Parts: sequence; C-alpha cells; structure tokens
Amino acid sequence: MKKILIVAATELELKPFLEKITDKFTPKGTNLYQNNLIHLQILTTGVGAVATCYQLTKLLQKQQFDIVINAGIAGTSDYNCELGQVFNVVEDSFGDLGATDKAGNFINVFDLGFANPDAFPFSAGKIRSRHDNFFQDINQIAACTCNTATGSPQEVENFVKKYPQHLQSMEGAAFFYVCALENVPVYAQIRAVSNYVEPRDKSRWKIAVALENLALCLERILHTNFFPS
Repeated sequence: MKKILIVAATELELKPFLEKITDKFTPKGTNLYQNNLIHLQILTTGVGAVATCYQLTKLLQKQQFDIVINAGIAGTSDYNCELGQVFNVVEDSFGDLGATDKAGNFINVFDLGFANPDAFPFSAGKIRSRHDNFFQDINQIAACTCNTATGSPQEVENFVKKYPQHLQSMEGAAFFYVCALENVPVYAQIRAVSNYVEPRDKSRWKIAVALENLALCLERILHTNFFPS
C-alpha cells in the first residue's frame, strides 16, 4: 500500500478534490482516507513559507510517505497562459529572501553573498522537485515563492522581468526545501493558475476554475499511477 501525503496551504484548495474521491476512499479519521491500494493523508499547513516549513517538518519527522504532493493555486507572470491551467512545478526559489537596492530592485541572499547557491538542497539558487517518472504528462514550469504577493505596478514589472513565465506562490520553495532535507523519495508541486501577477484585482481572478482543474488533475494522478487499469 502506498502512503501518499497531499499538502495544501488552505482547506479551500483541496475541497473540490476531496469531494471527488468520496466514492474511492473510506475516511479513517481526520484528514485520513484509505482504500486497498492507498493510504492518503491531507495536511493543511496555513499560508506562507514559515507555516509550511513548521507543519511539514513536524509531520515528516514522525511519519514516512512514499509520495508527497504540494497542491494549490498560483499566480503567473505569463499573460499568454490561460487562467485555470495546471502545471507541474519542477523548480522553485525564494523570491523575497534578500534585500532591495536604492532603486527597489530585489537582490537575493546568494547574490548578496550570504549563502551558497549550490549548497544542498539548492542548485544555482533553486530547488528541484523529485518525481522520477510520475506526473510527466503535466506541463512543467518554474516557480518563485514570495511571502508577500506581488501587487504594485513597480513590483509587478520587476517580478515579470526577473521571473518571466514563472508561477508565483507563497509556499512552494519551502515545501521543496523541507522535502529535500527530509529525504522524501518522491515529491512534487502541482499548481493551478488562478490569476496573473498584476496590481491586485480579485474580480479578474478565476479561483473556482483553477480549483476544479486542480481537483481533476489530482484525481487523474491517483488513478493513472496507482489504480489498476
């Protein structure tokens, strides 16, 4: 039996998915689901990198899982991307850990000389997923993690310039960081795009569409990889 952990910042992000799998799993307790093939556990960490690091580390030091998936919504700096699209984030970085110069340009901790960009789990300042042959049918993308969502025109311009065609979330790099250090055998980040990285205007966001597509993708991942055909 495979032990799978799905991690999300909020209950909202997994609600449609959990509603779709009620006929495939038997609830075994709070945030626990099981059938004869899979032991599925859900972890809701709270928003942001700090909450993700604490809650995920705490759990992984008590339990081992075969696969750990971070699922949620994200913004995108690519205006050619259709809102609601789902991606497999294969590379993530911390986008607000560092300093800004006089012009407001961001300088990360590696360029500041405060950390080695190639010290494990980093490579060139980024952390990669570890998913082997799983999830290959999902479009791959890079992402950037920021604890403050980009919103002002100047911040948007700087972000899009520095991270073109990237997703932006508030937890992804923290998730990768913990999974790498805790030596999780397979870990991946699946994100659905709910909005563009632009001056904040929630009327333009498509959260419901993103969550529905995320749920369908997660359901397909379980069915394709772990349920017999």
